[in-house]
Amino acid sequence: MTTTTVSSAELVSVAAGRVARFIDVTAIAVAQRLRRRATYRALSQLDDRELDDIGLSRADVYALL
Repeated sequence: MTTTTVSSAELVSVAAGRVARFIDVTAIAVAQRLRRRATYRALSQLDDRELDDIGLSRADVYALL
């Protein structure tokens, strides 16, 4: 049987790393969502002909939501 000893400093370090990773992932997700919303707003202002000129349809714009 093997016994492993883990110090409280190591546990704190692991926990801090997990918290930092969670914050990073959340910040990235929020930034992506903000970019998608900005793109949606900009494309929503175009009429169907203008969307067709850039190879998109109204359905493509709605898919950004």
